[in-house]
Amino acid sequence: MVHLLPLPGSPGFDELEGLQAVIDRAERELDIYVKAGMSGVIFENFGDAPFFPGRVPPETVAAMTRVVTSCVSDVDPFSANESFFIGINVLRNDAMSALAISKAVGAQFIRVNVHAGAAATDQGIISGTAHETLRYRKAIGAENVLIYADVQVKHATPLLQRSVLQESEDLVSRALVDGALIYTGVATGATPAADVLAQLPAVRKALPKSKLLLGSGVSAENIASLAKLACNSLDGCIVGTSLKENGDVHNAVDESRVHALVKAMQTAL
Repeated sequence: MVHLLPLPGSPGFDELEGLQAVIDRAERELDIYVKAGMSGVIFENFGDAPFFPGRVPPETVAAMTRVVTSCVSDVDPFSANESFFIGINVLRNDAMSALAISKAVGAQFIRVNVHAGAAATDQGIISGTAHETLRYRKAIGAENVLIYADVQVKHATPLLQRSVLQESEDLVSRALVDGALIYTGVATGATPAADVLAQLPAVRKALPKSKLLLGSGVSAENIASLAKLACNSLDGCIVGTSLKENGDVHNAVDESRVHALVKAMQTAL
């Protein structure tokens, strides 16, 4: 994860430092990930709390586009790894803006917290808009931008109680998720529950073509045990909190933690 500092228009944006400070930190973190051998990054407007439940304003879209464009131009992750992936997540649930940014910057996927169904969250009730997202993707010619969707996403309670397998199958067969399914804990930095991990082999059997990722609570210290609980059904992980200085999600990325995670994942997955 590249957790962006607050962007223009958000309460935490630093007018004195300006957008260049956001770009500088994001570039440093992208450079660390590339040199460590990560397979990709997700740029996310993490600093923009409190988040909009749906569409974000145009200044957020413009700022994220500028930040990602600057990062990719200056760091050029593709020179180190031709298969390096760039993803976009516009919090809390703006898939259309994420697609627009992806189209502009050449990103390969978006992450959508609530792609289908509905959930009670700290932003209120959020309903999935898969029907709009897929049609918009088609309309702007961005079919090559894959959709990564959360299953029972963190900081939320699903309004329709279903098993992990049922929700996973519906996301793929009915909401047309074509990138990956993401499994998280209850909050940022929280490890997925053991009973969720135990259901992943059944998901893997039912959806053999889908990528299965852990999306929170992963660290160099626990990746081996998490992979074992999932019975080696995982394709990878999305990691943010444990890579930060002192394990604090609001801090900058710690290069030594990144290398430790990469080393641990090489043996665990």
